[in-house]
Amino acid sequence: MNKIKGHKDINHIFVKNDGIFNKSWGCNIGAKTAKGDYLIFNDSDLFLKLNTYHLALKLLNKYDIINPYKTIYYLDEKNSNSFASNNYNFNLNNLISRSYESTVISGGIFLIKKEKYLQLKGFDEDCYGWGIEDGVFDIKIKKSKLSINMINDIVVHTHHIGETKGDNYYSYKNMNENIYRKYESMSEEQFNEKIKSVKSFGEIPNLIINKVDLISENELNKNEIIDVIILHGNADDSRTRNLFFVVKYYKEYLPNSNIIIVEQNTETDINEIKDLVGTHLKIKMPKSLFCRSYLFNEGYNIRKGKYLIFSDNDCVINKDILININNLLTTLDKHIVLPYNKPVFNLNEIQTKSLITDYKNFNYGGFGLTRRNCYSNGGVVMISSENYYKIGGHDPRFIGWGGEDDAFFIKSNNILGVVRLNYDLFHLNHPKNLHNAENNPNYKNNYAYYMEYLNGNSNDIINKIGWNHLKK
Repeated sequence: MNKIKGHKDINHIFVKNDGIFNKSWGCNIGAKTAKGDYLIFNDSDLFLKLNTYHLALKLLNKYDIINPYKTIYYLDEKNSNSFASNNYNFNLNNLISRSYESTVISGGIFLIKKEKYLQLKGFDEDCYGWGIEDGVFDIKIKKSKLSINMINDIVVHTHHIGETKGDNYYSYKNMNENIYRKYESMSEEQFNEKIKSVKSFGEIPNLIINKVDLISENELNKNEIIDVIILHGNADDSRTRNLFFVVKYYKEYLPNSNIIIVEQNTETDINEIKDLVGTHLKIKMPKSLFCRSYLFNEGYNIRKGKYLIFSDNDCVINKDILININNLLTTLDKHIVLPYNKPVFNLNEIQTKSLITDYKNFNYGGFGLTRRNCYSNGGVVMISSENYYKIGGHDPRFIGWGGEDDAFFIKSNNILGVVRLNYDLFHLNHPKNLHNAENNPNYKNNYAYYMEYLNGNSNDIINKIGWNHLKK
């Protein structure tokens, strides 16, 4: 930025959020700090003819919002350099590599009256990453009945490394699409109430940390107590071995965590890790079915902190998430977080022993690791205590193993939105036993409850069940 530093008409604002890229937030900060009556939003890789800008600005006297182009011309790296060296001359000749017809009003470049932008409360900052925030803002524009003018001109997209949407788009794709659908289905009254409900936007944090890389491990997460609720059943020695490792792993990288082990129908000797465990809750149930929903809720009921990590005793997340947990707390205040965004790695016995005995040097990207053939919605889940209660915790109707994770995911996504972090989840090896969906005589009922969430209204189901199984 040195080339434009100090220019009297350029204001360069550097802000740091909770570590998650949020284009909506950045746009809102720019709009609220702007001094003029008109706003031009312009992605840094898009170039418009100067006379088209002038035309668009004139049209803003008559319209509320202007989209100044219809066709996007894409240039490769070589031709982008030629375009720049030729002072951005729009005599493109054979420079164009491909083109695209845009239908978005507020994407890439658009102009809007500042008054109207602020009335709409800007871009929705619940849209994380990059990819659908402009579609949501388009719905805001249309439902607010702003006057629109679309100019039939071209814009040039210059080359840069990486896909525009990036990893963030795929990490938050489900959540963002859910936000889009909600806006799309709102009645006029619901939409007006939604706009009124936005109390603040484009807020800049008071404390901006510029050198996070200099902060020592564990310093970031030393203040907030995080309850880590780990389910356990001592079906075999491998599961107990895995439990001990998972507890030690959390206490090393999240030392201020409160470990809660919830064990059903067995009594494991935890002497080896007793000093690391806050509570070892042993629950006796008349049936041998392993009831994850019930156990998670009971763990929640004896929590100490504001934030929760629910974990199976055989799942390991990336240590960087735990070291920098404070970077996630703002997200956890609003959403549920799954700390992985790819099919789970199933470690074999050799790989499991290698991870446990030398986890600091374990080759997480190593050759020979096998992924499951589908995505998972459980294993490790992160959520605030307040939000867990809000969505009714785990549905207590689920008996035995099967369906409870997917039902919890559906209602979480519908009500809070699910954020997936761009990391891997590792599943430690153990022998299979009868605690699975295939051997659950109650699975048909569980599946029916799951379909109820899939096809129904999550809030209605939560209200019907109530909150008697949870302690606020």
